[in-house]
Amino acid sequence: MADGQKAFEEPDCDYDESTKPGYVRIRLHIPGIEPRTAGSLSKILSKDPKAKNAKFIGPVCDIRSYDLKIVGEADLKDQNYMFTIKRLPFDIIPYKCTFEVQKNWVYVFLKKKEKDQSWEQHLRAGSLETSD
Repeated sequence: MADGQKAFEEPDCDYDESTKPGYVRIRLHIPGIEPRTAGSLSKILSKDPKAKNAKFIGPVCDIRSYDLKIVGEADLKDQNYMFTIKRLPFDIIPYKCTFEVQKNWVYVFLKKKEKDQSWEQHLRAGSLETSD
C-alpha cells in the first residue's frame, strides 16, 4: 500500500433488524474508535465530525450494496477497516442510510425499501456477500 499505510481489514460485525423499525442495524467492532463529543469546537471544525480518531471514506451505497472505509488516525493510526456488502438480499433507500460512532463501535443503519420485509433468514445464514 502507498506511503506505508496499512491495508484495510474487515471488522467483526453482527446484524439485527429489531433495533430500529424499518432498518437493518449492522454493528461494526472497531477497537479504540472514539466518538466526538457533542458541541465541541473540534466537532464543528472537523472534516469528519463522527469520530475523533478516525476518518470515514463513504459510505458509498446503492439499492443493493454498501461500502464504508474507516481510516485510523492518532491512537488508531495504521488501523484501517473496510466494510463492504456487495449484494444485499433486498433493496435499501441509500439516502436514508446512516451511521454513528460510539466507543469501540460503528453502527450502520440500512433503510429497507420494504419496511415490513424480514431479512432475518439472510442475516442468520450469514449470506450477505461481504468479501471476495
